[in-house]
Amino acid sequence: MPAHDRSVTPSKNANDLMLGMSVGGLETHYALGSSEDTVLTPDFRILLSGPGEFDFAVSTDSHGNTCVRGLTGNGSAATVAELMGDRTYKVKPTEQAVFSRRTD
Repeated sequence: MPAHDRSVTPSKNANDLMLGMSVGGLETHYALGSSEDTVLTPDFRILLSGPGEFDFAVSTDSHGNTCVRGLTGNGSAATVAELMGDRTYKVKPTEQAVFSRRTD
C-alpha cells in the first residue's frame, strides 16, 4: 500500500500499537501479552486484545468493506466495531467475517 494510505502509532509505553489503513490488506503473525493492538479502517476498529496468538488477514476496499479472517495457527479472537455506530462483532479464531460499510 502507498505510504499515504497507512499510519503506525505506538502507545507512550510502546506496548500497544495502532495501525491505520484506508485500503489494502495486512496479515498479523505474532503473540501479545497483556496489551492491545488496533487496526483502524475508514469504517471499522479491529481490536486484538492479549494475551494471545494473533494470525489474521485483514483487508478493506475503497467502499469501506472490510474482511477479517483467522489464519492457520490463530488462537485468539478479534473484536470488530463500527466507528460511526454501536455494532460490534467478535471474530472467532477460525472464522472469516466480512463487514459492509453502513449506508443508512
